[in-house]
Amino acid sequence: MKLKHFLIIIITIFIPQIVFAEPVASISTNTDSVETGDSAVVNVTLTDVASWNIKITGSGAATCSNKEVDVTPDAKNTTKNITLSCTPAEEGEITFTVVGDITDESGNTKDISLTKNVNVTKGNAITTNPQTGFQAEKLVWVVGILAIGYAFWYYKHLNLNKI
Repeated sequence: MKLKHFLIIIITIFIPQIVFAEPVASISTNTDSVETGDSAVVNVTLTDVASWNIKITGSGAATCSNKEVDVTPDAKNTTKNITLSCTPAEEGEITFTVVGDITDESGNTKDISLTKNVNVTKGNAITTNPQTGFQAEKLVWVVGILAIGYAFWYYKHLNLNKI
């Protein structure tokens, strides 16, 4: 009886433990809110995968997409990060969606469907010095108008001097 227990303990210690992990996908973004003109980046992390066939799309305030189909060179499980960047031009919300399937080295396939939303607020397109309220865009217009006026004046005087 003691020998039987001793053999069970020895076999349990020295036989490698096999852990079967199923493939996992997760989604995250660099921010929960972004201004128009700034980029929102979505990151999809695939864990314990040997192959993947996924499509990442952004819809709503910005439209973008990325399709990834690949397999690891040795057909062994790995972790894969895939990113997609969207730059919204309008206010609202970007809905990032991930759909597809992932497979581990044992051949276990899992369908995935993930979503993540990012709010989009209106950005300040005019550069303003917060201390003085100076707006660079207005200066460009003023300088442009002065340059055009000077060009007309100079052209007029050149023509009068030649007559």
